[in-house]
Amino acid sequence: MELLCDDIGTSMCLTPSEPDLPVSEDFGEYMRSRLSQSKRPDHEHLCAVIEELSKTLAEDNHRRTPVAYFACTCRSLDSLFSAHAEPPVDVVQPHIVILSLVFPKVSAGVLKRDGLALRLVLNVLRLKSATPECLISGLKCLVHLLTTVESIMVNEGSDSYNILLNFVTHSDGKVNYKFTCVDDLVCIRL
Repeated sequence: MELLCDDIGTSMCLTPSEPDLPVSEDFGEYMRSRLSQSKRPDHEHLCAVIEELSKTLAEDNHRRTPVAYFACTCRSLDSLFSAHAEPPVDVVQPHIVILSLVFPKVSAGVLKRDGLALRLVLNVLRLKSATPECLISGLKCLVHLLTTVESIMVNEGSDSYNILLNFVTHSDGKVNYKFTCVDDLVCIRL
Protein backbone atom coordinates (compact mmCIF):
# COMPACT_ATOMS: atom_id res chain seq x y z
CA MET A 1 0.00 0.00 0.00
CA GLU A 2 1.36 3.40 -0.97
CA LEU A 3 1.71 5.80 1.94
CA LEU A 4 -0.09 9.12 1.94
CA CYS A 5 2.96 11.16 2.88
CA ASP A 6 4.99 9.48 0.11
CA ASP A 7 2.54 10.78 -2.45
CA ILE A 8 2.30 14.20 -0.85
CA GLY A 9 6.06 14.40 -0.39
CA THR A 10 6.92 13.48 -3.95
CA SER A 11 4.24 15.52 -5.61
CA MET A 12 4.69 18.62 -3.50
CA CYS A 13 8.20 18.54 -2.02
CA LEU A 14 7.09 20.46 1.04
CA THR A 15 10.19 22.04 2.46
CA PRO A 16 10.73 25.34 4.29
CA SER A 17 12.08 26.86 1.09
CA GLU A 18 9.43 25.70 -1.39
CA PRO A 19 8.43 28.82 -3.30
CA ASP A 20 4.89 27.78 -4.22
CA LEU A 21 3.78 26.75 -0.72
CA PRO A 22 1.63 29.63 0.45
CA VAL A 23 2.54 31.12 3.79
CA SER A 24 -0.05 33.85 4.01
CA GLU A 25 -2.74 32.50 1.72
CA ASP A 26 -5.31 29.75 2.30
CA PHE A 27 -3.23 26.68 3.11
CA GLY A 28 -6.30 24.42 3.16
CA GLU A 29 -7.41 25.49 -0.29
CA TYR A 30 -3.89 24.88 -1.55
CA MET A 31 -3.86 21.37 -0.09
CA ARG A 32 -7.34 20.51 -1.36
CA SER A 33 -6.40 21.67 -4.86
CA ARG A 34 -3.34 19.42 -4.78
CA LEU A 35 -5.33 16.37 -3.63
CA SER A 36 -8.71 17.01 -5.27
CA GLN A 37 -8.20 14.64 -8.20
CA SER A 38 -7.19 11.72 -6.01
CA LYS A 39 -9.71 8.94 -5.44
CA ARG A 40 -7.72 7.39 -2.58
CA PRO A 41 -9.80 7.17 0.61
CA ASP A 42 -6.96 8.53 2.77
CA HIS A 43 -6.64 11.58 0.51
CA GLU A 44 -10.40 12.12 0.63
CA HIS A 45 -10.35 11.82 4.43
CA LEU A 46 -7.44 14.28 4.64
CA CYS A 47 -9.37 16.75 2.48
CA ALA A 48 -12.46 16.31 4.68
CA VAL A 49 -10.45 17.11 7.83
CA ILE A 50 -8.84 20.11 6.13
CA GLU A 51 -12.34 21.29 5.13
CA GLU A 52 -13.56 21.02 8.75
CA LEU A 53 -10.52 22.90 10.03
CA SER A 54 -11.03 25.54 7.35
CA LYS A 55 -14.67 26.01 8.41
CA THR A 56 -13.59 26.39 12.04
CA LEU A 57 -11.04 29.02 11.10
CA ALA A 58 -13.59 30.88 8.95
CA GLU A 59 -16.17 30.84 11.75
CA ASP A 60 -13.57 32.31 14.12
CA ASN A 61 -12.58 34.92 11.50
CA HIS A 62 -8.98 33.66 11.25
CA ARG A 63 -6.88 33.76 8.12
CA ARG A 64 -6.23 30.26 6.83
CA THR A 65 -2.44 30.28 6.96
CA PRO A 66 -0.21 27.32 7.87
CA VAL A 67 0.18 28.80 11.38
CA ALA A 68 -3.60 29.02 11.79
CA TYR A 69 -3.98 25.42 10.58
CA PHE A 70 -1.24 24.41 13.01
CA ALA A 71 -3.12 25.98 15.93
CA CYS A 72 -6.50 24.61 14.88
CA THR A 73 -5.11 21.13 14.23
CA CYS A 74 -3.36 21.10 17.62
CA ARG A 75 -6.59 22.16 19.32
CA SER A 76 -8.54 19.43 17.54
CA LEU A 77 -5.92 16.75 18.25
CA ASP A 78 -5.69 17.84 21.89
CA SER A 79 -9.48 17.46 22.19
CA LEU A 80 -9.23 13.95 20.74
CA PHE A 81 -6.58 12.91 23.24
CA SER A 82 -8.51 14.52 26.10
CA ALA A 83 -11.66 12.59 25.19
CA HIS A 84 -10.04 9.20 24.47
CA ALA A 85 -7.04 7.37 25.91
CA GLU A 86 -6.58 5.74 22.51
CA PRO A 87 -8.39 7.88 19.91
CA PRO A 88 -9.34 6.26 16.59
CA VAL A 89 -6.27 6.17 14.36
CA ASP A 90 -8.33 7.03 11.27
CA VAL A 91 -9.17 10.35 12.94
CA VAL A 92 -5.67 10.98 14.32
CA GLN A 93 -3.85 10.19 11.06
CA PRO A 94 -5.03 13.16 8.96
CA HIS A 95 -4.30 15.50 11.87
CA ILE A 96 -0.69 14.36 12.25
CA VAL A 97 -0.21 14.46 8.45
CA ILE A 98 -1.42 18.07 8.46
CA LEU A 99 0.96 18.91 11.31
CA SER A 100 3.87 17.32 9.45
CA LEU A 101 3.07 19.54 6.45
CA VAL A 102 2.69 22.81 8.36
CA PHE A 103 5.50 22.39 10.93
CA PRO A 104 8.17 23.76 8.54
CA LYS A 105 6.12 26.97 8.14
CA VAL A 106 5.65 27.57 11.87
CA SER A 107 8.27 29.47 13.88
CA ALA A 108 10.25 27.67 16.58
CA GLY A 109 8.73 29.97 19.21
CA VAL A 110 5.20 28.96 18.28
CA LEU A 111 6.14 25.26 18.09
CA LYS A 112 7.70 25.46 21.54
CA ARG A 113 4.87 27.40 23.21
CA ASP A 114 3.38 25.49 26.15
CA GLY A 115 4.98 22.24 24.94
CA LEU A 116 1.65 21.33 23.33
CA ALA A 117 3.02 20.40 19.91
CA LEU A 118 5.64 18.10 21.41
CA ARG A 119 3.12 16.50 23.76
CA LEU A 120 0.69 15.83 20.90
CA VAL A 121 3.39 14.35 18.68
CA LEU A 122 4.57 12.08 21.49
CA ASN A 123 0.97 10.99 22.14
CA VAL A 124 0.58 10.03 18.48
CA LEU A 125 3.85 8.10 18.48
CA ARG A 126 2.73 6.18 21.59
CA LEU A 127 -0.55 5.01 20.04
CA LYS A 128 -0.76 1.23 20.02
CA SER A 129 -2.87 1.30 16.86
CA ALA A 130 -0.68 3.79 14.95
CA THR A 131 -0.28 3.00 11.27
CA PRO A 132 3.04 3.44 9.45
CA GLU A 133 1.57 6.68 8.04
CA CYS A 134 0.93 8.05 11.54
CA LEU A 135 4.36 7.00 12.71
CA ILE A 136 6.18 8.50 9.73
CA SER A 137 4.31 11.80 9.98
CA GLY A 138 4.79 11.86 13.76
CA LEU A 139 8.50 11.16 13.39
CA LYS A 140 8.83 13.96 10.84
CA CYS A 141 7.24 16.30 13.39
CA LEU A 142 9.44 15.03 16.22
CA VAL A 143 12.64 15.42 14.21
CA HIS A 144 11.56 18.91 13.17
CA LEU A 145 10.92 19.82 16.81
CA LEU A 146 14.23 18.37 17.98
CA THR A 147 16.22 20.10 15.24
CA THR A 148 14.55 23.53 15.33
CA VAL A 149 13.35 24.15 18.87
CA GLU A 150 16.45 25.06 20.86
CA SER A 151 15.31 23.96 24.27
CA ILE A 152 12.83 21.28 25.07
CA MET A 153 11.84 20.61 28.65
CA VAL A 154 14.23 18.04 30.18
CA ASN A 155 11.68 15.30 30.83
CA GLU A 156 9.99 15.70 27.47
CA GLY A 157 13.33 16.00 25.69
CA SER A 158 14.70 12.75 27.06
CA ASP A 159 11.36 11.04 26.39
CA SER A 160 11.53 12.35 22.82
CA TYR A 161 14.97 10.86 22.27
CA ASN A 162 13.89 7.53 23.79
CA ILE A 163 10.91 7.33 21.46
CA LEU A 164 13.09 8.33 18.53
CA LEU A 165 15.66 5.64 19.33
CA ASN A 166 12.90 3.02 19.57
CA PHE A 167 11.84 3.86 16.02
CA VAL A 168 15.36 3.58 14.66
CA THR A 169 14.98 -0.16 15.15
CA HIS A 170 11.22 -0.30 14.50
CA SER A 171 10.00 -3.67 13.25
CA ASP A 172 7.96 -2.21 10.38
CA GLY A 173 10.22 -1.86 7.37
CA LYS A 174 8.11 1.01 5.98
CA VAL A 175 8.89 3.09 9.04
CA ASN A 176 12.58 2.16 9.05
CA TYR A 177 12.97 2.80 5.33
CA LYS A 178 11.30 6.20 5.48
CA PHE A 179 13.06 7.22 8.66
CA THR A 180 16.07 8.73 6.91
CA CYS A 181 15.84 11.93 8.92
CA VAL A 182 18.08 10.42 11.62
CA ASP A 183 20.96 12.10 9.80
CA ASP A 184 19.40 15.44 10.75
CA LEU A 185 19.70 14.49 14.40
CA VAL A 186 23.44 13.93 14.35
CA CYS A 187 23.91 17.68 14.79
CA ILE A 188 21.56 17.98 17.77
CA ARG A 189 23.22 18.98 21.00
CA LEU A 190 22.51 16.33 23.62
